[in-house]
Amino acid sequence: NNNNNNNNNNNNNNSTNIIINSLSDLPLNSIIGTSSLRRIAQLKAKFPHLIFKDIRGNLDTRISKLDSANYDALILAYAGVHRLELDHRISFFLSSQDCLPAVGQGALTVQCRTNDNFILQLLNLLNHFPTQLACIAERSCLKELRGGCHTPVGIFSIINELNNNNN
Repeated sequence: NNNNNNNNNNNNNNSTNIIINSLSDLPLNSIIGTSSLRRIAQLKAKFPHLIFKDIRGNLDTRISKLDSANYDALILAYAGVHRLELDHRISFFLSSQDCLPAVGQGALTVQCRTNDNFILQLLNLLNHFPTQLACIAERSCLKELRGGCHTPVGIFSIINELNNNNN
């Protein structure tokens, strides 16, 4: 979402909404809020004309900071925006070419007792094997890089082809 005023002076509350198709469209020194060090690290390199700042708080708090002209745009996770029915506030989606997701982002997991075979069999029915492989590959890469959950590493895995021969 973008909220940018005419002279890019963030102390001026006479803001107008503009539609953008890319972060490249934003004016020099626009202030972009995100809570992700990973996103900041990647986006600073790709869009050096922008200023990326950390933003905290729940989604309503972050959006109020945008509306009060503390930020020119926010980068938010779609799931939260959609869950609060705020899709109309979205200007565009970042592509994986702009910003790689975190390791395992979007994958869900369920844990259970290792000795509960009945539950393990039920859960196995829910398993999506290509996603499992992608997550294992991404976590292995992160381990090789000696990264952790607070390391700004982005990874985007795609399983091109699987066959029953495991070749």
